[in-house]
Amino acid sequence: MLQNVVTVGPLLAGTAAFLALILSLTRGTRLNHRERTLRESMGVLEANSIQRASVSELHLQTVAEIVARQASGKWRFWWPWAFLLLVAAAMAEIAFRTTKYVERGGAFGYVSFVSDVGGGDPGFLILPVFILVGSPMVVAAYRHSVFERAAIAHEFYIRGTVRSPASYIQMIGELDQRPSKQDQGDDSGRQATDPSRFGRFKHGMASFLAGVHMVAKFAAPGVSAAVIGVLGGLKIALNQIPWDAQIGVYTTISGGLVIVVLVFTASFLLAINLWMDERAKLLTKFRSGPHPHESAPGPSGWPISYI
Repeated sequence: MLQNVVTVGPLLAGTAAFLALILSLTRGTRLNHRERTLRESMGVLEANSIQRASVSELHLQTVAEIVARQASGKWRFWWPWAFLLLVAAAMAEIAFRTTKYVERGGAFGYVSFVSDVGGGDPGFLILPVFILVGSPMVVAAYRHSVFERAAIAHEFYIRGTVRSPASYIQMIGELDQRPSKQDQGDDSGRQATDPSRFGRFKHGMASFLAGVHMVAKFAAPGVSAAVIGVLGGLKIALNQIPWDAQIGVYTTISGGLVIVVLVFTASFLLAINLWMDERAKLLTKFRSGPHPHESAPGPSGWPISYI
């Protein structure tokens, strides 16, 4: 166990440090640099010129994004990435031990597999289920934080007010307390659907497939992290196996390796689809016109790019 931690630890630490460096040097740094540049630019422009009004508008949008980032705790955006990193590390450990178990050969047995790979704890076998169930919740919480930060920036830009972001648990509670259409006596949904049995079945099946697609998209980042961990653990284990013994290992795990590659491809494409859809929703929801206190016309859009 200690040897595996020593082997995988530097890789995970380097990956985390690289991601932290990218995140710290991108959005926040660029916003601060933009705000300083626009503030200095306003000092050399005429007071009542259209150019100064346009630069002032861009400066206000930048300040609104900075204020929203300060009002939103950083932990809201760090812990989902920590969850994905933990998933990748756990799956890398399991893949490493599984490869070593296959290398030793012998007949497969549940007891020996749990003893060698899971350290005698069968609880690790439910880890894939935990990933599938927990990943959509984690991604949904991250999405909520991103939209809350955009809403805070938008409210500061329009009204000049700042509020604390609502928690994901609070948002779920508010949704549960909202009255349904049936409780409000709204029959528009029933009138819009086909009253026949086939029409009701078709409508229910379409809703079910839409729900499955949404859950699959929100689970895709966690599944992608798990597969990356599996491939990383497999690569580390194979590097410690002699070349002549690798052929037998590849032969044994070839079917599972094909499944892993297919799952990674599907989850990666779903994750890209999720990112594009949510980014489009964010830009559409928080796009606004010029600030109401500006006399001169400013930019027509609200360029938010949080995701």
